[in-house]
Amino acid sequence: MFIGLTNFLINEASIKAIIGTPTTRSDKTTGVFPQQASVDEPTLPFIAYMQAFGNGEAVMEGVDRLRYGRYRIACWGSTYLQAKNLANAVRLRLDGLRGTLSDNSVLQSSIYMTEADTTDDLPHGTMFGTHVDFDFCWEDHSDGH
Repeated sequence: MFIGLTNFLINEASIKAIIGTPTTRSDKTTGVFPQQASVDEPTLPFIAYMQAFGNGEAVMEGVDRLRYGRYRIACWGSTYLQAKNLANAVRLRLDGLRGTLSDNSVLQSSIYMTEADTTDDLPHGTMFGTHVDFDFCWEDHSDGH
């Protein structure tokens, strides 16, 4: 799910239109980072996401590939409006999404749960953030089985 979600966020046209591409961004990254930006001075706007929790079911028959998890997708911008617009694009594309992701994980459900705003001080100003949380249920086939 991790790689599939990353690729989805990087390649989704409405999100890419806001964050740009490695060729258009001054930091030369995709603008999508697990946990936190992996460069010292990331270009705004960008997305950093993390899994807040996750679990599966205990079964006696073998591997249970069904997983549940909550992901927080932090949308950062140089203005409040930029952060909100990015969060809205993420919400509109992920809420209710189902299907097979690029890592072969099969997303059974994607439910928008919460949204919260924040700020972070920078050496030369303020960075604005909107965090959107989703509950996902997926079949983990990332190992090819």
